[in-house]
Amino acid sequence: MKKLIPLLFLLSSCTFFINAIDNGSYDVVDVDGKGISVVYSGNINGETHPCGCRHFPLGGLPNVAAQMAEIQKTNEMVYVDAGDTFFPSSTLPSAMKDSLTFAAKNLATALSKLGLKYFVPGDQDFAGGYEFLRDLLKNNKIKMLAANISKKEYFDNKKWFVVKKGPHKIFITGLVERNVLPTQFRYLFTDETKALAETLKEMEDYGYKKDDPFSRLIIVSNAGIDPDKELAKANPQIDWIIGAHSQSFTTSPFETGNTKLVQVLSRNHYLGEIKIDVTKDKKGDDYKMHEMRQEVGKKIDPNPWYEFIDKHKETLSKIQKEEQEKMTVIADENARINSAASCIDCHSAQADKWQTTAHSNAYATLVNAKEENNLNCIGCHSVGLNKKGGFKTAKEMLIFSDDQKEDKNKLLANYMTDLKKTFGKIPSIRKLDMAKQRELNKKWLAQDSKYKVTHNYMNVQCMNCHDKHVDHPFENHKMELTDAQKKEAMQDKCLSCHDPDQSPEWYSQGGKGNVDYAKLDEMMKKVACPKKVEEN
Repeated sequence: MKKLIPLLFLLSSCTFFINAIDNGSYDVVDVDGKGISVVYSGNINGETHPCGCRHFPLGGLPNVAAQMAEIQKTNEMVYVDAGDTFFPSSTLPSAMKDSLTFAAKNLATALSKLGLKYFVPGDQDFAGGYEFLRDLLKNNKIKMLAANISKKEYFDNKKWFVVKKGPHKIFITGLVERNVLPTQFRYLFTDETKALAETLKEMEDYGYKKDDPFSRLIIVSNAGIDPDKELAKANPQIDWIIGAHSQSFTTSPFETGNTKLVQVLSRNHYLGEIKIDVTKDKKGDDYKMHEMRQEVGKKIDPNPWYEFIDKHKETLSKIQKEEQEKMTVIADENARINSAASCIDCHSAQADKWQTTAHSNAYATLVNAKEENNLNCIGCHSVGLNKKGGFKTAKEMLIFSDDQKEDKNKLLANYMTDLKKTFGKIPSIRKLDMAKQRELNKKWLAQDSKYKVTHNYMNVQCMNCHDKHVDHPFENHKMELTDAQKKEAMQDKCLSCHDPDQSPEWYSQGGKGNVDYAKLDEMMKKVACPKKVEEN
């Protein structure tokens, strides 16, 4: 029986669409159940799971799956996605093509199994080309939802669909904003205004009445919040606009006239739900934002999506290693960035303080999260990524002395095995006290000595914060900055990694507002080195 649990769960989200009837350009869906929930996501940015370095992690497919299961206990679920879903950006770096396309395919498979049937693309979804997107959707039986598609033959597209229960009819259509797409893909779609007018006429022929209290009109859009507001002004009969692209966070709907505009933040950190009570008219419709905390996933026991993520990460890490094997080394052997070990002798007081901080063991967070080959994460847990004198691939973070007789790949494998023995059972690096941080970093430095490591770029180090000449302390000139300039430069460096996504507590409104500079100063003081006493 246990082996059937994953299969039964994966299929549970698909029962809603058994009664869907294909009518060419639109679908008709009859539902049973006490209520209907239009569940939506957007701006997922290719993420299947949190990276593991956030203080209070949000997101991840296991949590999304558990929340959807909770919703389906009482309501029929309609799941739509507003785009910018399958890739982290609108460009696909050639050096990371294999890993990013693998992740996109796995994400599409997962979303399909969770019940996604209708999807409105954004610019990031075309990063792999329209053929890749077409095949991705086709292979996972996900339909593009676009009233303004021009090349119907390229995609399995629906202009709209309607969900019916008793007198209630929920009409849902999608609009692709051409202006946000890369130029080469804009020809796939027509003018949004004209297309919406034609689609509304089709809906009216089917039975949509804007003054009917039991008819709802929902638009799924990837235009951004400001264009969505203009759309609502021009079409006051719209009840809801589910948006994406601008990543506006609507804890409560923005209202333009009678239209409610809603969006969720990126990376599945939140799941949106429009709750339709079929015992009332549309004035009784409600809205809820579900935060995808890690404890949500425990509502299903056992939760098969944890195993899915483990297998996903294992395969992804192998692909990332293979990609990085093909990359060329960018470091100049004679002008490498100085790692922390080279600073400790002269700056003992500063080194002692650094060793008490989570920065000194930051890379262990990635090791424990099985993300040690993920270049999207490594940059904020190391020093020198893609910098002159630094490194370009995960295996280049460790430079062994030339007198080592053992094969470098074997050395690296043995080194990582020893590292995992030291850190593998630690659930959270940042929660360790100062004494434990120092103890572990000293063990790390001892391991570097054992393996004759000349440069170790793992962890957040001296050169992440300080700008020193490669010939320091023998450089002939120094660039003098005022105290204000130094502080501003240091703040910029901190915020480059501690962004609203990773450190929402550093910003107002829990990551949705501006930088909280009082909090930033507080956090900088916690890791700041003691000032060096200059000798005469």
